[in-house]
Amino acid sequence: EKAGILSEYLSVINKELKLKDQYALDVNKKPTTRDILDRWAEQNGYEGGMEFFEKHGVKSSPSPADKYYAPAWSEPYGGVRHRLYGESLLRYQGEMKDKGAEENYWRDYTALPTWRTPTMLKSPAEYDMYLISHKKVEFKQSRTTFNALLNELEPEQLAEMNAGEAEARGIHENDWVWVESHNAVTGEKKRIKARVKLIEGIRPDTVTMSHHYGFWVHPTAKKGGPTPNAIFPVGEGYITNTADQSYQVRIKLTRA
Repeated sequence: EKAGILSEYLSVINKELKLKDQYALDVNKKPTTRDILDRWAEQNGYEGGMEFFEKHGVKSSPSPADKYYAPAWSEPYGGVRHRLYGESLLRYQGEMKDKGAEENYWRDYTALPTWRTPTMLKSPAEYDMYLISHKKVEFKQSRTTFNALLNELEPEQLAEMNAGEAEARGIHENDWVWVESHNAVTGEKKRIKARVKLIEGIRPDTVTMSHHYGFWVHPTAKKGGPTPNAIFPVGEGYITNTADQSYQVRIKLTRA
């Protein structure tokens, strides 16, 4: 309406929702969201419009098992098979060994799933927490922080941790902390500073920070704080060439 394209926009809604006859929106009058949904529901046979769903919940029809689940298909599972033994992976491991590649590059090429101790667990005992990164639903990668309006939603990097664990460590909401990582291969240490946010939905031994921050030039984003990418090791032992990088590391958390 403010952009001066109300009629065109409502015409698209009528088309996409297949609203016809008495259920079609008047393209010259701004509708409420409820009005749009009521018309869609009534046209599709839900008497009372959205009130139907408020009284009865969401209506759904069961799908036959053989539509989605391979074991329900005709033998042997509709021709679908899952490879258990990766012979080609073992062959590639041998080829890399023959060419002199170091163990870091071929150790995960195994014919069967094989456990090995993650590199990060070789860090000293004082590095007793894990650092992971997450993506916020409000943001698109890192460039959303360039948008002044969207940046108001989450203007600052936070180190999110379990509330009970924080209490045990004498750390409180909004405290400043140092998040220090350790590279178990090189011994290198890196640290960043952030404020704490306490949450319940996280393991006590884990800290998470979103990857959207860390810009130091853009006028809107430069005050948002650091990115955890700055302290994730990205060398041998921490990444592989099989496209399964997992940027996790052991950290030490101390009050700043």
